[in-house]
Amino acid sequence: MKVLLAIPCYRCAAQVVQVLAGFDEGLRQRLNRVVVIDNNSPDATVRVATEFMAERAWTGFSVLRNLRNFGLGGTFKVAVELAQREGLSHLVFLHGDHQVPTAFVHRCLDEAETHPYAAACLGARFMPGARLIGYSKLREYGNRGLNTLFGAVLRRPVPDLGSGLTMYRLSAFVPEGLPLLSDGLTFDLDLLLFLLLVRHEEIRFFPIDWYQEGQRSNAGNLAVGLQVLRCLLGWRYGRGPSPAVPIERGYEQVWP
Repeated sequence: MKVLLAIPCYRCAAQVVQVLAGFDEGLRQRLNRVVVIDNNSPDATVRVATEFMAERAWTGFSVLRNLRNFGLGGTFKVAVELAQREGLSHLVFLHGDHQVPTAFVHRCLDEAETHPYAAACLGARFMPGARLIGYSKLREYGNRGLNTLFGAVLRRPVPDLGSGLTMYRLSAFVPEGLPLLSDGLTFDLDLLLFLLLVRHEEIRFFPIDWYQEGQRSNAGNLAVGLQVLRCLLGWRYGRGPSPAVPIERGYEQVWP
């Protein structure tokens, strides 16, 4: 495997250093490139990440900043473009809010190496072996209910609809597939349904630890829940994802 690990950030100034500090030497050696992609945050995320990188000057690490907020899906597409341009085979997406400890990237890479034909290896918060720390029971029950609903529709277990640690084999993204998917918060879900229902790819899940310790949420629970249900109905009745609005996703390299 040739792996790009992307760290999407939005308002992560208080957590991104914790994420970066988790890259021990063994993990750095398993990755070809690591890039922090800031989604035009209004806080000091870029400055904090850049200072951390500059002090260590690790080979293959860099910091980019989107010229405007492209959403979670738009930032993912930026990362895919970078990986494909450099001829890499896999993309790891590790959110910059430190809800998943960086050490779990080892587990993610192990899963992909053990199951080389899997299109995706996805961290799951709601399966045996996973741990939730500081996570509200209301959100847990809501997520488990949605997972059960999706599992019934897809006729397979779905222990998570999208967590802060995912890994994808880039060859699973046919050229016409990825641009169709939403740039918004339901991107992870659109991508999961695209891989399962359109591409009929193998998907692997593995348990992770998940910490909810005061990180800023970018969406309300009810609003996200309604978007998820609309997304499911759209795919279930053959409409597929909501059409993505074509935009030019410009970014600048901040460091080095």
